Amino acid sequence: MVSNVLKTITQRLQGQSIRATLVVPFLLQIIGTVGLVGYFSFVNGRKAVNDLATQLQVEISDRIQENLETYLSEAVDILKTQKATIKLNHVSSQEPINFRAYQWELLQIHQEVAIIAFGNELNKLINVQRYGDGQTTLRISDESTNYRLAEYELNDQGKPGQLLKIHQPDVEFDTLGRPWYQLAQTSEANAWTGVFVNAAFPELLIAAVESVYDADTKIGGVIGIGVSLSHMNTFLQSLDIGKTGETFIIERSGNLVATSTGENLLSTQVGKTDRLSGLESKNPLTKTALQYLNQSFGNFEEIETTQQLSFDFQGQHHFLLVKPYFDPAGIDWLIVITVAESDFMAQINANTRNTILLSLAALSVAIAIGITTARWITNPILELKESATRLADGKFEQSIEISRQDELGVLATAFNSMARQLQEAFSKLQTVNEQLEERVIERTTELAIAKEKAEVASQAKSEFLANMSHELRTPLNGILGYAQILNRSQALPSKEREGVNIIHQCGSHLLTLINDVLDLSKIEARRLELVPIGVHLPALLQNVVEICNIKAEQKDIEFIYRPSSRLPESVEVDGKRLRQVLINLLGNAIKFTNQGLVTLQVDVVSLTETHASLLFKCIDTGVGIAEEDLTRLFEAFEQVGDQKKQSEGTGLGLAISQRIVRLMGGTIQVKSELGKGSEFLFTVELPLVSDWAEQQGQLDDSKLIVGYEGERRQILVVDDRWQNWAVIKHLLEPLGFDVIEAENGKEGLVKLQANRPDLVITDLAMPVMDGIEFLRHIRHSDDLKHTRVIVSSASVAQEDQRMALDHGGDDFLAKPVGASALFTSLANQLQLTWQYRSEKNRVMNTKVTPTELLVPKRQVLETLLKSAQEADIKNLRIQLEELTETDPAYILFAEPILQLSRKFEVEEIEALLEKYLDKGVLHA
Repeated sequence: MVSNVLKTITQRLQGQSIRATLVVPFLLQIIGTVGLVGYFSFVNGRKAVNDLATQLQVEISDRIQENLETYLSEAVDILKTQKATIKLNHVSSQEPINFRAYQWELLQIHQEVAIIAFGNELNKLINVQRYGDGQTTLRISDESTNYRLAEYELNDQGKPGQLLKIHQPDVEFDTLGRPWYQLAQTSEANAWTGVFVNAAFPELLIAAVESVYDADTKIGGVIGIGVSLSHMNTFLQSLDIGKTGETFIIERSGNLVATSTGENLLSTQVGKTDRLSGLESKNPLTKTALQYLNQSFGNFEEIETTQQLSFDFQGQHHFLLVKPYFDPAGIDWLIVITVAESDFMAQINANTRNTILLSLAALSVAIAIGITTARWITNPILELKESATRLADGKFEQSIEISRQDELGVLATAFNSMARQLQEAFSKLQTVNEQLEERVIERTTELAIAKEKAEVASQAKSEFLANMSHELRTPLNGILGYAQILNRSQALPSKEREGVNIIHQCGSHLLTLINDVLDLSKIEARRLELVPIGVHLPALLQNVVEICNIKAEQKDIEFIYRPSSRLPESVEVDGKRLRQVLINLLGNAIKFTNQGLVTLQVDVVSLTETHASLLFKCIDTGVGIAEEDLTRLFEAFEQVGDQKKQSEGTGLGLAISQRIVRLMGGTIQVKSELGKGSEFLFTVELPLVSDWAEQQGQLDDSKLIVGYEGERRQILVVDDRWQNWAVIKHLLEPLGFDVIEAENGKEGLVKLQANRPDLVITDLAMPVMDGIEFLRHIRHSDDLKHTRVIVSSASVAQEDQRMALDHGGDDFLAKPVGASALFTSLANQLQLTWQYRSEKNRVMNTKVTPTELLVPKRQVLETLLKSAQEADIKNLRIQLEELTETDPAYILFAEPILQLSRKFEVEEIEALLEKYLDKGVLHA
């Protein structure tokens, strides 16, 4: 074992200084020797303390038991004396009043007695008692008090004086029912009551009781002697139990009987005085000791013999002795004594301190010897170490002077040679480093200039894009606005209406492209977000098909749309972004395909009650993509393939599309072969919805607004561009609005004061007075501040919208203004209720009865039905258009089918055509 210890010490000293290696062994020897001597001394001293504490506790417990027996025996002696007096007929038990003088004399002789009482079988009672302040009173209940308990003051001669109190004057005092009286009747000899509280003068008492028998062996009455336990507190406090020792007496229930701490053993709450449980004592040591006893034995009832225990309290070890005190007459208490170990440890601690001082002295001598011995050995080594440290810090001018011929002298010579070589190498390195620093400074300056130029260019780009967006939105407002106005016209033929729809869709797509360019900063900062709502999926895809079909027809290539027969009707998706992705992918496919076809294929991968997993494929027979270009395909501003085709785009489409699809939970993948075409595909999982029309927050396309309920409303449009207010005017006047115009804010204020319109629609950028100043005048005018104002601007940045609303705008409409958005905002601001004319009803009203309807021949119907069954909506619409161009009489037949085809309601088209075939209606 010793060898293992030495091995461990040797391992630990490895890596330490030589001086520590030489000094530490001396210290360990001395510490080990002194430590063992001190340890055995401490153990023997502690054993002696345990024996001394036990002797002290046993001695004190014996004294407490002896005092208890003496103290309580006096009450029993008085009991027997009074019983003998009654038995010798010195006092009649029939008249307890005769006991007064005798009881008073006993009370004067025995100071520990607090109450002397006698009651008989005639329900009579006499009671003489002494309070804690020395006052004595007489309590009596007999025929003289009408059997009410009356209390009188007793003078110095024991004679009754002033009536102090009648207890419960409305109730007879029940002597026979008192617990102490009943206890005596059931006991063969004297008995002790439990400890109880003297309510008249709060203190703890215990009473000895015994029955008195008449000559015929009948119970004549009961004598009770009440003893105050406060004398026991005084006795316990007089005991010397070390410096911090305590002793106390408890009942088996845990209630305190007496204590040496002087603690009040009664607690008063809400006018009621109760006993104090030791487990709830205010004295921490008492409470801790009893808690330890209770935990050790389970409860106090289990302690049957004297027990020696120990416990820790406030970081100190305490000895505890518990001794049962038992009297067959009815006393079963526990005497508890606690003594702190520290009360006996003073001398042992002194010896320990002396041992420590001797150890420190020995350590000091050992350290001095070790240092003196090690210094001669270690000083040269330490000097060598310091020189090596300075050398590592770059201070190469080092030289060690050691005039010794031993191994340390040889080491010093070698060190000086190494230091000179390092100094020469460092000088060369410093020269090279200075040259490098000059080159870094030049390069840093160039980078700073380039960064500044890039920031200027970026700012110029942002300003250019914002200005270009503003300028493009103004003509688009007119294009889209009048497209919406023409679409609402009831006189427009279906083919022309379809053309107007395509104009509106293309304009909307152009607007989307403008918004995408403005979103470039968001894409670069990865802050592009989706706004998913419920959309009608077949209609959305059909819209994409119609836009792309126009481009395909312009290049004279075939465009094929192949939707799955299980395609869900409505899903929750950001329709604008999905439409943007598909148009980008299909647009690229059309752009790079010179002959052949472009196909949009939508397959349902999986379909549950709540979700649909959809696979979108955009396939072309175009030029294809080289394998080395595939890695750069989705990078911003990167274009691959034919250089001529690259000039037609911005290089943002695929980068934006990939980002959008990833936000949807998918990834765009590419399969391509140079010269044979490409296939772009992605899969997204979308939730199914049923309330798609409500989620879109738009007016039902199947219903046309023709007016509104209530009085006629007037609208003021403030805009410096005539085409902007003209669009709003032509949209609103057919619905029953009065529209007035103003070219700037100043003119708008004049017309606002003169006409007091119901609502104002204002632009922001205007000459003379812009929209912000116009809003400020309105909101600071007492007459005009409650006017509802909608801000409509081509400046659509978030800061522009926030500024407009902060300066008093009630709503914001981005230009170009959509009719649906305009109508929704008007309804919110003016609390309007629209009047509709159903488009479906309008179509059906134009139909005639089956006998009057001109239906094509059965062969034509079967051809149309086949196209519907194959979901070839494009071919179906071409056939219907050719049919109506051949003979306008077929318009009534074709119009309902065309309406259904626009919403991709294939099943309804099939049902309608099958009905015509089955009924055999009028044919041409």
